[in-house]
Amino acid sequence: MVDGASATHHESSVGNCLGRWMQSAVGACPRGWHCVLRMAIAAVRAALLVALALVAVTAWMPAVHAVVLRLRGGTVDRAITVGRAVDTVLMDGVCITNGVAVVFDVPAMLPGALRIELRNCVCDGGAQIYVRGYSGEPASDRSLEVSVSGLSGSYCSLVFVHNLPAHTNVTVRDSTIVTPGPMRYSQLSGLTDAVASPLVLHATSLLLTQLRVSNTVLRSFYAGGRVGGARWRRRGSAVERGGT
Repeated sequence: MVDGASATHHESSVGNCLGRWMQSAVGACPRGWHCVLRMAIAAVRAALLVALALVAVTAWMPAVHAVVLRLRGGTVDRAITVGRAVDTVLMDGVCITNGVAVVFDVPAMLPGALRIELRNCVCDGGAQIYVRGYSGEPASDRSLEVSVSGLSGSYCSLVFVHNLPAHTNVTVRDSTIVTPGPMRYSQLSGLTDAVASPLVLHATSLLLTQLRVSNTVLRSFYAGGRVGGARWRRRGSAVERGGT
């Protein structure tokens, strides 16, 4: 049984204990709760500064979907594959020679609107330029534009292999592509010793795609030279103007 005196003494002990605990919590700061408040405000300000710094860094960093690879001038005499982590490739005034393969790998490129442009390049010595699509169904999150202008190909082959994304536009203009002899297509399975052609469409599905050739010479001096292996589907189109 607890009487009133003992209860009062118990409550007083608890109050004294709580008071001593609160005093010890702020005892490290001479000004008590005002110091605690100032520390909290300083912590909030520091957090805001960190957040602002992160926003500034994010704004400064280039967008991952706008990576452009530019090659101007120079000679490519070794096989290369272009496309990883880029969405735009520009080759301007580049000489491709020594029978090498330059491969533009569409599946390796970033999602979105993709562009491959060859401008005033030289392709000789049996070199091959490949635009390589998907061996299966093309990804639906990409479109592709290929522009070839001013290409001088004295011993060259332009090759489109596998399935390109829907809404692909290919334009070849103001160019000369000639295959005077045999061509070793290093990137085409089963056609490594095929008869040479200046323009090759191999295992390609051109769905919702346009292929335009204008003011361009496509010529093969090798017996049996041809353009082959294309598979045309509804609403795909090929247009040739002013070429031979």
